Amino acid sequence: MKDEISKYLGFAGLVLLILGTVLYAINHPGTALTWTLFLTGAVAVLATLIFNFRLLTAFSKKRSARYGINSVLVTIFFTAILVVLQAISVRNTYRYDVTRNKRFTLSEQTVGLLERLDSDVGITGFFRKNTEQRLWAQELISLYIHHSGRVRFELVDPDQQPNVAEMKRARYGDLVVEQGNNRGVVKNLTEENLTNAILLVTRKERKVIYFTKGHDEKGITLRDRDGYSIAKRGLEGEGHTVYELSLVDFDRVPADCAVLVIAGPKKQFLKNEADKIAAYLSGGGSAMFLLDPRRPVPHLEEILGTYRVAMDNVALFDELVIVEAGEEVFDATVTKVRRYEKHAITRDFRVITLYPMARPVRITPEHEGVAVVAQYLSFTETSAWGETDLSAFRVGRAVRDTSDVQGPLPVALVAEKTIVAADSAGRVPSAPPQISKIVVVGDSDFATNSFYGVLGNGDFFVNAVNFLAEEEDLLRVRPEAHQRFPCWVRHDLPGP
Repeated sequence: MKDEISKYLGFAGLVLLILGTVLYAINHPGTALTWTLFLTGAVAVLATLIFNFRLLTAFSKKRSARYGINSVLVTIFFTAILVVLQAISVRNTYRYDVTRNKRFTLSEQTVGLLERLDSDVGITGFFRKNTEQRLWAQELISLYIHHSGRVRFELVDPDQQPNVAEMKRARYGDLVVEQGNNRGVVKNLTEENLTNAILLVTRKERKVIYFTKGHDEKGITLRDRDGYSIAKRGLEGEGHTVYELSLVDFDRVPADCAVLVIAGPKKQFLKNEADKIAAYLSGGGSAMFLLDPRRPVPHLEEILGTYRVAMDNVALFDELVIVEAGEEVFDATVTKVRRYEKHAITRDFRVITLYPMARPVRITPEHEGVAVVAQYLSFTETSAWGETDLSAFRVGRAVRDTSDVQGPLPVALVAEKTIVAADSAGRVPSAPPQISKIVVVGDSDFATNSFYGVLGNGDFFVNAVNFLAEEEDLLRVRPEAHQRFPCWVRHDLPGP
């Protein structure tokens, strides 16, 4: 009876060891179940060996037994090698996407997010069986699972499991993403939407972005071509909260402001309003200035001067223009940029950005006693120039001549100021200095509803805001397959 028990115990131990190996291959090696199977199986096998120690000792003294034991050991050794290799191959598979539009490749930013997951994310898809939606969901989410064992996926047919759909508050075609008490729903299944949903449910806090209003700026609620409603939606997709702000109605910029965006004001700011912005920045705040040509804002330019930034009063033209990009047709007032300086905002940036009706920005020489570090972010091509004859610009007729500012010209820059607070006696406290950051772009139209989705415009805008909000892990560039590619044609502007 004892021999029968030890025999079954040894067999059960081997089965548990095999199951543990399989789970190790397809799951996280550190899960409790995996180690429980390994430990229980090892104890069972060890107990079997102890129970049958005398029998094994006597048997091993025979010559035939020694040959047999050697054969068994060699077999076990090679089997162990095969199991380990299989486990490694399953956990470290490599895929090469040969499709033209990289359909089976996730963006670097999505992969980075998946690799940083520190707890499980549950995804439940509600699709009827044998539908294209269901197959697409399986195909896309399998890529997510390939990059992270933290992604848990379940498919539910709402017709067969209506109670699950009711509990998850989901409808046909919904994808419910959950982590803890956080919940997000994807209605239109794309990589961008799914990644944003995972980002939202895993975020620890939401940064608040304010857009100034009251000076005929680009409105975040406007849905026309010149509005910023798509840009607002893009920031919300990054997990930010976005509001409009009238500086006339408050005695200061709200304390929860992570980034203050000033998007193309056509009217001047009051001195009192500019003072509130300056006070906000002096307290370590961050702001984005999007300033168009022919729109003087002297009080704001005074603030920019303290960051070694100047706005040239010229308008950019580009001889190398886009004549067609999908359904859009552009003229020489649209400047193209594909040269970027190394910075967190433009890291891995390999797309073109377009700036209609833009102006160049300029870094001024260093001021003694002012701790400002300024850097250009992007430059035009040599085919661009700064038109100094704004009267010709206003009537739509301009020609490149020797009086104009020749390209390449900078379109965007970033500046950081170190602020050390001092008391009334001029004594510097022991508190660490604060860093105030600004991004300045000589154009506000590039992020409007009509241009936000063109090429890399939206990515540049969101990257800049994320940098200012100290959310650099969110800086990303969408896959090139999502972009709209234009045709480039040399265009000679007619003379007056």
